[in-house]
Amino acid sequence: MSIEVVFVSTDGKQKQPKKYNNESGLSEAIVKAFNKISGVKCQKVHGSAYGKPTLDILGSRNGHLFWLEVKQVGKKPTARQFNTMKEWIDCGAIATWTTSVAGAMSFLL
Repeated sequence: MSIEVVFVSTDGKQKQPKKYNNESGLSEAIVKAFNKISGVKCQKVHGSAYGKPTLDILGSRNGHLFWLEVKQVGKKPTARQFNTMKEWIDCGAIATWTTSVAGAMSFLL
């Protein structure tokens, strides 16, 4: 299954969709887009299903910590990933999940 991301230009015209063959490609596109924003620094976190619970992207915007889980269209985070998001939210961080660059930008901005 591929992930399709639709970009809309500032004049409101839709650009050709960008397709990613996996969550990793989409995560890289999100990190690249985020790191172009002033006051934002983020990176892809490489975790394991067997290690400590972690999410895909860790970052900060103007000193506020955020976590982002990236999923393919039609997929949702696992119970473990939802619990990890809740743990971070409970201690003051911001955490959510997305299936697109546009969704990630909406979350960040």
